[in-house]
Amino acid sequence: METFFVNRAEYDRLYNCTGIDASSVGIANLPLGLTYMIFGVLLEILYLPCMVVLWSPSIRQNSCHKIMFLLGFFDMCTIFFNSIVTGYLTIEGAVFCTHPTFIYIAGSLALGLWCCTCVASVSLGINRSIDLWFPQFMKKVFDGKRMYVWYCAPFIYGGLFTWYTRPITYSSYAYAWFFDPYYGIDGLDYDRTEYANIYHSGHNTTTVVTICSLYVFLSISVWWKCRKSHFHTQTVSLLQKQLIFQSCMMCMFILVADFIYVYMQYLPTPTWLIVVGQSTWICCHGGAVAVYLLFNRTIRHGVIELIYPKYFEPSIFIMTTAANFPQSQSSSQRSEISHFFTHQVSVGPECS
Repeated sequence: METFFVNRAEYDRLYNCTGIDASSVGIANLPLGLTYMIFGVLLEILYLPCMVVLWSPSIRQNSCHKIMFLLGFFDMCTIFFNSIVTGYLTIEGAVFCTHPTFIYIAGSLALGLWCCTCVASVSLGINRSIDLWFPQFMKKVFDGKRMYVWYCAPFIYGGLFTWYTRPITYSSYAYAWFFDPYYGIDGLDYDRTEYANIYHSGHNTTTVVTICSLYVFLSISVWWKCRKSHFHTQTVSLLQKQLIFQSCMMCMFILVADFIYVYMQYLPTPTWLIVVGQSTWICCHGGAVAVYLLFNRTIRHGVIELIYPKYFEPSIFIMTTAANFPQSQSSSQRSEISHFFTHQVSVGPECS
């Protein structure tokens, strides 16, 4: 947004809509637009009680839940742009030149929020990895004022992308966001390379490698902890399957969205594949809600208690878990594994 607010002459040169009949370029799509909007509104509604639970005093004491709350904030903000706003623009058949200022600012914010989300996701993976292998260092790294460092990092990183790099702009010609503001408009003589955002391409590549590596590492770590402790109960087996399944799903959404969004900026891409890329981008931010409500005991029980308090029945997981330990294990081994698996099941894969 630096170009828009500081270097206005450069903005007018790069994003000049003079002589362009914007109404004849876009292609309105009511069914797809409604799908984007309804899905986005539904995700926002489902996210709200989860955020209330994460912000409750008893829950937010844990550093993992603090990062999860921050991640949820980024997700909800991004869903507003990549799902709800995108749906409205799709229904209208909008392109950059129909709403140049709004789309430019919205695209800048959406790009920055995507980068914020990625950094927060990496922070969460680091948090879970340290808690798993080096729990004695958790307070030294995440306790007290140190959390401000982990909170500030995503805002600074995403803010740099929002302020200094080229924004994405919407085009209903393909129902997604492009760095080229004139995407789909034929007959214009301009240099498309001026709108390329190599920082975004580098970010997406790094994100795929980092986040997928963290999820794979955590999945292998759970398997190794089970194998090393000879802890083969039905509960752990279920935990392993859930963790691996959720890891694969989250990695798939990130991988597909990152790849398609980079690919379609530079090479001809069929509309159906672009829509898939846009949909997986939405799923990258909305998938956490499904994880929280389906697999996260702490958040799920908190939401049930929040909405239907009289039907909430607390369960004592640690007692049943501890009861299933082989008697041959030492008390220290039982304590270590009990703490880890109780925390993993209660927190879910977003804290994995």
